[in-house]
Amino acid sequence: MKIFRIVMAVLISFTLLIGIFDTGMGIWAHYELKNSIHSETPWLIETQILEPDSIVHDHSVILVHGFAGSPFDFKQLAGEIRDKGFRVVVPMMPGQGRTISAYQRGNYDPEFYVAWLKDIVRKETESTGNKPYLVGFSMGGTISTIIASEDLVARLVLLSPFFSLPKSNSLIRISSRIVSNVVPITPKRGRGRINEPEGYRDYTPGSFIISFAAFEQLQRLAVMAGKQVEQIDIPVMIAASSGDVTASFEQTFHLFEPKPNVTFMKYDRSNHILLYDYDKEIVTSKILEFLLSENE
Repeated sequence: MKIFRIVMAVLISFTLLIGIFDTGMGIWAHYELKNSIHSETPWLIETQILEPDSIVHDHSVILVHGFAGSPFDFKQLAGEIRDKGFRVVVPMMPGQGRTISAYQRGNYDPEFYVAWLKDIVRKETESTGNKPYLVGFSMGGTISTIIASEDLVARLVLLSPFFSLPKSNSLIRISSRIVSNVVPITPKRGRGRINEPEGYRDYTPGSFIISFAAFEQLQRLAVMAGKQVEQIDIPVMIAASSGDVTASFEQTFHLFEPKPNVTFMKYDRSNHILLYDYDKEIVTSKILEFLLSENE
């Protein structure tokens, strides 16, 4: 009987703690969603379209942000590309930022995201008469890989693309599925994976909440994208950090290194969010050089 009472006490305590945690997360999710409409930073909640003073290049550039991110991921880079004479489109990815309840973010499957980006690419192609250039960061890089494999864009840039976690990917994926049945959402660990203190301070994520269901959809998307890499024949530039703790550098290198059309650049000082980390200037410079090289 004593053991039974102890077990029951532990179960009741655990249930209460989970209930308190879920209630707290529910309040947080509601607060984040409610306050998104009052955001003073449109880059966190809305698609951004930057038109140059004069269009010099006949390809537009589409920048696709990451998981739980927003167009803010590309705020500095977008301006740099626009200043070179490109039309720049930075779409707000459905189901990722603070403009949707964290509990609904797992409702968007991989097929939805592929169709969503295809539609944007199609509109830009019709607008300019040329296939656009595509730049994808993290999850945006995953989706962009699939689009590029279907010969819908002229050039592809991948920044810290997500094809798997660096460690224990399968175990974490299984664990997240189990946990999601009890705890559907959880706080994000800080602003993001950035080593440089100044960059960390300047960066703001699309959301401070992670949905386990949305993470499972990202994993499915990564598997789909990995299978499509061999079909990419256009010029590709990849910038990734060997110390990335979010997206596996080794997996990305394994997938793309054998391809002759790929320029692979490794950065050792930075973490996942390259455009806000120690190597942001050189990464930005290399991206501009790559995008401009076809137009020279």
